[in-house]
Parts: sequence; structure tokens; C-alpha cells
Amino acid sequence: MPENLSEYHADAADQIVTYDGLPASAGGAHGLRGRDPRAAAERVDAFLTACFRVDDPQDPVLRLRAGERDSAQDTAAIAAAVRGRFGEPRVSADAAAEWLIPDTPQGLGDALTLIAAAVRAEHSGLDLVRTWSGRLLDPQTRRPYAGISAADFGDYAVDGSGRLLGESGVRATIGSGRSSISLWLNLPGDERFRPGVKHLAEHLPITLSPHHWRRWQATRDGLDYRFFREPSPVRAER
Repeated sequence: MPENLSEYHADAADQIVTYDGLPASAGGAHGLRGRDPRAAAERVDAFLTACFRVDDPQDPVLRLRAGERDSAQDTAAIAAAVRGRFGEPRVSADAAAEWLIPDTPQGLGDALTLIAAAVRAEHSGLDLVRTWSGRLLDPQTRRPYAGISAADFGDYAVDGSGRLLGESGVRATIGSGRSSISLWLNLPGDERFRPGVKHLAEHLPITLSPHHWRRWQATRDGLDYRFFREPSPVRAER
């Protein structure tokens, strides 16, 4: 925290609160309970429908790798099944392969069917990875929060991974071994904040952590942003 707080705007309308929910890039992500891939995918889709406006959809990716306990024969059999549906992989190296699949009900349904077959075969290395960028919905208006977008914050990059202040992101991995969801959420720092957190908590397929909350403020010259740890809104809501 800076020694001189007068360097920063005090108006909550100029502030934004982020939730950096166990980023996958750091080896984290919230676990989705259960091994049923369709149930996990449905929970993620229900959250997106209730809380998220997708601005930049990305093609789903199906990834195959050999886990520590997966036999080479089982991995080869699953690879053959995936090739039979989606053709040759766009990436293939050693014991790993990767396919771009159609972002359609048929394409996603076929991918989940293959993952369910891998679950039955006790193979842990087949994952459907889906990534979305966009904005959170205001539960009062059912539209993206006014004043909360990447453009509103000057496309300010918070790190070197491409994440922007004002732009939220969701990454879901539906796997035969483990399913998870990684979150980068941006909420307004004013009176809309706590109702927004409550809305998220009601629809997310995981429990929000009391940690990883940050309040960002612009410097007075408007050229930079700094963050401060935000007291947990989750503890207050539950």
C-alpha cells in the first residue's frame, strides 16, 4: 500500500474490484465436483447464461495426454476414437495431442461422449478446454455492468498473460480425471459490488474463495492503476 493515499482517487465510481480465482496459469483453478463430464459442463454453461456476456468466444480444444497411471494401449485407443470423430490433431507430440473442435452442440456433445468413455476406461488424460472473455452481467439490468469494460479502463494489462482490467474471463476444463474452472472476474467498486458478489455466488458451480479479491484505483494522473487487498465479501455474504 502506498505511503501517500492522496495519490489515488477516493471515488468508488472510479474503482473496480477483481477476483483472481486460482488462475490455471499458476497451477490452480477451482475443482468441479464429480466425474460426470456432462454434469460439469452443464453447471458451467448455467453460470455463463446467468452471469456472463461473452464478447470473445474461442474455439474449444480437446487435449489428450497420458497420465501417470494410464497405459499406452488405453491412450492409443482413445486417440483413435478421437481421430475417428475429429480427424487428425492440430498438435501431436510424444504422448500428447490436441484437436480444435466445432463450438456447436454436436461438436461439444461428441467431445463429452469421448470424455465419458475415457472416465469409464479409468483414463485420466482427456480434457475439453473452453475459454471465454467478456463482461459480467448486472443482476438488476441483466446487461453488462455500465462502466466496466476493458475500454473503460484504457485496456490496462494487469499482467503479462493478456488479462485486462474491466474484462472478465472464464476457463473451464472438463476432464476424464478432474474438471475445474478458473476465473478472472471484474465487478464495479461501488454500491453494485456486494449484490454482484451475491449473484455470482448463487450461480457459480464452485464456492468463491475469501481470498484473491483486489480493489483497483487509478492514480490521479490517470496513467496507471494500483490495487489494494479487498476485505472478503464472501464471508460477509454467507
